[in-house]
Amino acid sequence: MIKNKKAQPKVVSFERSAEYYYLKYQRQMDKGAYLDALDSLRTAVRKEPDNCAYQLALAEFYTEINYFEESNYWVLEAMRRQPAEEGRTLFLLGCNFFGMREEQKAQECFEKYLDRYENGEYALDIRDFLEMMEFDAEEYGVPRECLARSDEGRDYLDRGEYDKAIEILGEICQEHPDLEYAKNNLALAHYCRGDVDLAIALSKEVLAYRPKDTYATCNLVLFSLALDDPEQLLYYCSKLDALAPEDPDEKIKIALTYSELNEDEKAYRVLCQALGEIPYDPQALFWAGAAAANTGRLAESLEYFLKMIKLRPEDTIALFYKNYVQDALKKGESAFIAYNYQVPIAEMHRRISYLNDCFRKNQRHLQDLWREDDYFSSLLIWGLSVGNDAIRKAVFEIICKFEDEKAEEFFRRFLLSRDEPDELKNQALLCLRRMQAEQPYIAYLSGKIAEVRVGVVEEMSSDFTGSHQRVLEEIIALASDYGWKQYMPGAIELMGKYLGAFRKAPAMRSIRAWAGAFLCLAARQEQQELAADMLSRAGVEKSALHRCMRAIERKLEEQESCSCK
Repeated sequence: MIKNKKAQPKVVSFERSAEYYYLKYQRQMDKGAYLDALDSLRTAVRKEPDNCAYQLALAEFYTEINYFEESNYWVLEAMRRQPAEEGRTLFLLGCNFFGMREEQKAQECFEKYLDRYENGEYALDIRDFLEMMEFDAEEYGVPRECLARSDEGRDYLDRGEYDKAIEILGEICQEHPDLEYAKNNLALAHYCRGDVDLAIALSKEVLAYRPKDTYATCNLVLFSLALDDPEQLLYYCSKLDALAPEDPDEKIKIALTYSELNEDEKAYRVLCQALGEIPYDPQALFWAGAAAANTGRLAESLEYFLKMIKLRPEDTIALFYKNYVQDALKKGESAFIAYNYQVPIAEMHRRISYLNDCFRKNQRHLQDLWREDDYFSSLLIWGLSVGNDAIRKAVFEIICKFEDEKAEEFFRRFLLSRDEPDELKNQALLCLRRMQAEQPYIAYLSGKIAEVRVGVVEEMSSDFTGSHQRVLEEIIALASDYGWKQYMPGAIELMGKYLGAFRKAPAMRSIRAWAGAFLCLAARQEQQELAADMLSRAGVEKSALHRCMRAIERKLEEQESCSCK
């Protein structure tokens, strides 16, 4: 007797729509399942990339969890694709700049909103923000511009440009000797430059008039540790233990100081307090994951890294430590994690070796990896964080050749990063132009958001070789070397207009003079005069500079005259 075969169940496969995921996101938000909601909303945006309502919802979500740069990207994407809901976008940009401590830019957005929508939906919130900004300035007892300048000095410190940080912060401390925010950062800058005695003196000055200042206390603990002074270390550690700040940033500072002392238990306790107020901060989550692992709390450590991955699926550092802790749990072993937000040296070497092997493949194979292998594309982007500028430019060239939406999104995001140098951002601008990505491009250049148009004639080769490329590179070099970065976007735009005025643009022989001419004309557009300064500092020949400037002006006037007929 032949038995009937059991009928196999039919699996019906179907694609869920973007609307389905958007509605799912709303339900998850109502239930308080925020990380799951974020995943659903990102899926909705991915399925309907032109839906500005979804993009702005995602931007608002990122603003709420303090991912301000990420929010700015989606706000500007929505504005680029469909210039609507201006009031909402101005409000979001203002909130983001306020969160990034870019108060001048925040004020510009808020005042622009009030000027156009005096009684708009966000008017009351904006007035509250403006009052808060005034209160902050009054609390410190200094002009708001001084606080902005202090932030600039802190940014140089964070980037490792200690001489520039000392120059800016030193000037501020001379004018406002009681501004502890600037003085604490100045002390750190001197410490990083090797002048520990001066760093200690500055921190003690702060404690003289603010005995419970968190940053000065933590600095003195670290300085005493560096000098191997056990008596002073014990004294300042007792002050450290007595601190109980409310601000989460101060709690993070205390926790990291404990980590330097190998006091992992104390570090973990303070980090947990901080995460109660900033639960989605990626660095705080990483440090908490490290402290939990180092104190034997492997299950809790795993949860922190899983949370990081939900927030940023492309974070391969979190992925590495998630696997590392998971493996230790399975084997019943202990795990140690350094507090440096990076993978260990051995893993770095393994990744770089893997990428080098991939780079030996042909372009088609690389293209397939980029489109289909999320781990490869995430590692490629990770590689930007560990290489020098030459390596990073090489990675740019590889990504640029992919010429797809994913590559375009990468470069547009890169342009909005505050921590990346302008030189690399200009390389990203050129890559976008080579990919023929829609203009204008929005970039964070020279400490401000700028709308940039890059015009390059089609006769130029795809690799931007020849004299035009050298002039472009010289514009970037001159602007960077002589402090004229604010004129760089305008100079590049002028060069594009000039070259675009020709059917076939002529070669540019006096490279430095042409680059100087574009920078001088860009400065003149902003009611500034740069020519005399350039002659004395940059070694540009006067006659050649003026000849190039006249040639540019004549061609642009001729072009404008033709377009008016």
